Amino acid sequence: MEQGFAGVEAPGRSAVSSRASQSKAAEWRFFMLLLVTSFKLIAEIALLAIAGQWVVGLFAGAARDRNVVYKLLEVISSPFIKLVRLITPRVVLDRHVSLATFLLLSVVWIGLTATKINLCLQAGVGACR
Repeated sequence: MEQGFAGVEAPGRSAVSSRASQSKAAEWRFFMLLLVTSFKLIAEIALLAIAGQWVVGLFAGAARDRNVVYKLLEVISSPFIKLVRLITPRVVLDRHVSLATFLLLSVVWIGLTATKINLCLQAGVGACR
C-alpha cells in the first residue's frame, strides 16, 4: 500500500490503482482473445480450403484444373502451401506439401484452440460469447 505523509496511508489511492491494474489486465485479456480468435479463424479458413480442394479434386478428376471452384480454393490455400514449401526440405515432394500444410495448420489450430480456452477461463465465459 502507498504511504502518505509521516507513514500514514493515503486514503483511497490503493483501491484506485488496484482497479486500474485490473482494468488493464482485462483489456489485455480481451486483446489477446481477439488476436487468438482471429488467427484461429484464418487457420480454419485455410484448413477448409485445403480440404475442399481435395474433395473437389476427387470428384473432378483430371479436369480439376478447369474447375472454377477448385481454382478458387487453390487461390485461398496457395499462400499457406507456399509458406510450408519454403520451410520444408527439398526431400518433401511437391505433391505432399498440401498434406504437410494441412497437418501443420491442424497443429496450429489445436494450439490456438487450447490458448483460446485458457483465455476464456481466465476472462470468464461471458467474455467469449
